[in-house]
Amino acid sequence: MKISIILDKFKNFISSHHKYLLKILIYGYLAFILVIFVPAYSGFYWINLDDYEFTTNFYGDIQYYENMAYGNYESVVAPYKFRFLVPFLWSLFLPVMTLRYSILIWNFIFLFGSSILADRYLARLNFSNLYRVFGVIFVNASFPVFQVAFTPNVDLAMLFFAFLFMLGVVEKNPWMIGIASMLGIITKESMLFLFPIFFIYNFTEIKESIKKALKEKKIPNKNLVISILFIFLAFIEFLAIRGFIFNINFDFNLGKLEFPTYYLAHWSSFNKILRSIIHIFLTLTILWIGPLGYLIHRWKRGKWLWLFLYGLFAFLMISLLSEIITRVSFFLIVIYLPIFLNFIKDFKIEELD
Repeated sequence: MKISIILDKFKNFISSHHKYLLKILIYGYLAFILVIFVPAYSGFYWINLDDYEFTTNFYGDIQYYENMAYGNYESVVAPYKFRFLVPFLWSLFLPVMTLRYSILIWNFIFLFGSSILADRYLARLNFSNLYRVFGVIFVNASFPVFQVAFTPNVDLAMLFFAFLFMLGVVEKNPWMIGIASMLGIITKESMLFLFPIFFIYNFTEIKESIKKALKEKKIPNKNLVISILFIFLAFIEFLAIRGFIFNINFDFNLGKLEFPTYYLAHWSSFNKILRSIIHIFLTLTILWIGPLGYLIHRWKRGKWLWLFLYGLFAFLMISLLSEIITRVSFFLIVIYLPIFLNFIKDFKIEELD
């Protein structure tokens, strides 16, 4: 009798949530294909061998992350030694499995989680089921995801926290923003580039809240204040683990405007400028149609124009701080994916909510 009741409840749950469960199945299958099946089918060495150096051109990253997973932090240099969250998560499974399988499991979790968060993020921006699935497929099928889906890297975790942060922004949920900020900072310092997005997105609300606070002598929007506090604490966390030196890359202090000269060279000649532009294009590929469509039509003077322009600035800054622009800057898809989907949804270019 009890079994039949449980089965009936299970059937009712399936029938009432079949669309969502189908999406979960699709997103999980996409993550499985990218993380497990593609490298295995293609014969990537690291599925069968312990030497990761043969797998990709990211052997420098791999070496340091692997060392941290095994607890050897002394041999790790900046900036890798500040990205300790993901190697720590890898190490949790080491008592029961080898490192390679732990990495595969966490890569799957972060990619699958990114898909779920991206779906909810797009839902909050009033996209239908069709466009949300379409958008998540674009995320999974992007060139940078193919670069890192099956490698020992932190970029999928960075993508996960980027979507969690943006979901918190659009839902006005300070706890999501706080978790994404605090954990994102110890995943990768690229998290810093997401903080200005919060202030651009909420500029009008922040301005009105300040006016109201000065007039009424009280805090008008507690969620906004808590969110800003979490972002401030995450920035302090970023500085604290670096000894309060604004260190981004290989001990260069941005507080003193020190940039790696070999990355400044990205824009030093026509050929290198062209190469950098190609890398920026490859980061989002077809998604650039959305912003270009905005330029062809008429701009709506809303927050998404300023987010688009800030994204270009972030791309430029990343090109001055990193050699591999594509996978390092891919988290900026949180800006350009909604713009692209809105463009293809309505060629009248209605402003996003």
